[in-house]
Amino acid sequence: MKPDWATRICSKLAVFGALSLSTALFAQTQPTPLSITENPFTETAVEESAPNSDSATYIPIDNRVKDGLYGFSKTVTMGVTFPLMLTVNAAPFGNPLSAANQGVYEFFSRQCHQLPQRTFTASNGRLFPLCARCHGMTIGYFLGTFDFLIWDAFEIPGLQRWEQGLLHIGTYAALFLPLIIDGTVQYFSFDYESNNAWRMTTGLLFGYALTAIIDEIVQLILDYPGVYRHRRGSTDS
Repeated sequence: MKPDWATRICSKLAVFGALSLSTALFAQTQPTPLSITENPFTETAVEESAPNSDSATYIPIDNRVKDGLYGFSKTVTMGVTFPLMLTVNAAPFGNPLSAANQGVYEFFSRQCHQLPQRTFTASNGRLFPLCARCHGMTIGYFLGTFDFLIWDAFEIPGLQRWEQGLLHIGTYAALFLPLIIDGTVQYFSFDYESNNAWRMTTGLLFGYALTAIIDEIVQLILDYPGVYRHRRGSTDS
């Protein structure tokens, strides 16, 4: 039985969620002390006095380590999304009798219904291995890795880092709505039938937003992975 659209979306969320979680866990194991203790979320030094002459100092991650981890995260994401997009778009032009080409179609059949009437046709007359909506998602996944270009150009002054992050995530989350509305109405309505151009557009927006949100979460984690180290006072027994 072919998976329904909700199952396919959940499987995609699980894959990208796993990538985000693995990067986050790796980041948490790499705290590097700095001579200046500064909280990147408030842009002020953080020193807290604990009971019994204890003191707790926020130690942020070294910027070079943070940049390296973020670069690693980007590399992993691009390393998954670009080959995925390339494979989907190149599959119709491969040898249909080859085991590799048949394997591509078989693999994607486990993620997509591949209904001919909801799938784009290549110039040589062969169908793509994914329906229009899933096809758009694969393109959106890759484009979402460039989300920083948008926010670097439209950064809102006066907001703290976590506020900027929540604003970004909320904006991206709004891009889920066209797919959710279009898919839900089509699923439960006998009178409404979407078209392939709109399916691809909603899929592209969804894929873009999903990758961009995960990227933003990774950035927030890397901006606040510090640890609190306690120094005992001399009067402590």
